Amino acid sequence: MDNRRGASQWASLGTSQLTLYIISLTEFNQSVNIFITRQKKGEILGRITKQPEIRRQEILAEARRLFIKNGFDNTGMSDIAGELGIASGLVYHYFKSKLDLLYSVLNEIADEETAASIKIIDSYPGTAMECLNMMLSNEKKKNEYDKLASSIANDKVILDYVHDRLIRSFAPVFTKLIIMGNEDGSWDCEYPEETTNFIIQGFAGSVRITDAPGQKEKMEKVLSSIVCKLLGSKAHK
Repeated sequence: MDNRRGASQWASLGTSQLTLYIISLTEFNQSVNIFITRQKKGEILGRITKQPEIRRQEILAEARRLFIKNGFDNTGMSDIAGELGIASGLVYHYFKSKLDLLYSVLNEIADEETAASIKIIDSYPGTAMECLNMMLSNEKKKNEYDKLASSIANDKVILDYVHDRLIRSFAPVFTKLIIMGNEDGSWDCEYPEETTNFIIQGFAGSVRITDAPGQKEKMEKVLSSIVCKLLGSKAHK
């Protein structure tokens, strides 16, 4: 009975209507097949899906570039997403807030700078004193992060985080440098680790100083002088 009713319905359709129906059904099946094929290839609505760690690192790298270029305040999560061609929600999937993303960027920078500093110390051809002066006057590195630094200079929460991160990251660097100086005669420091903690506190505190004209240069000289005296440098005896 049902089959006869179905056949009667098909017979009632005109030739043109039946043709349009078949074309629509064919196009629908083609669309489904295309969608399934793109899903298997990792494509959804024109976007390439990536492994979570690859996508996270991609977001982190773009955030770092924009924070350095435009400053923290002038960079939004939507800016980062837009540069990558992804939805803002995907950025929030990996980083719960812009502050969380900033901390990840700062951690990455600190780890890189620490590793680079240790490498410099290990391969430096001169004395520890010369190495210290070179590291303190590295204008290229300081200028690279100027816009980012000035954009967070008045945020106490962020500065507290930077302070703690500097202490944890650069303590091994200065301890290594002090031991090197003891060995080559640049200074005579009896307590390398304790002196390192004292020095690092001073360096970390210096990031709170306003970026007034000439202030950074003055602070570099002050810190260099204090460090040399604390270490018992021959040049300050």
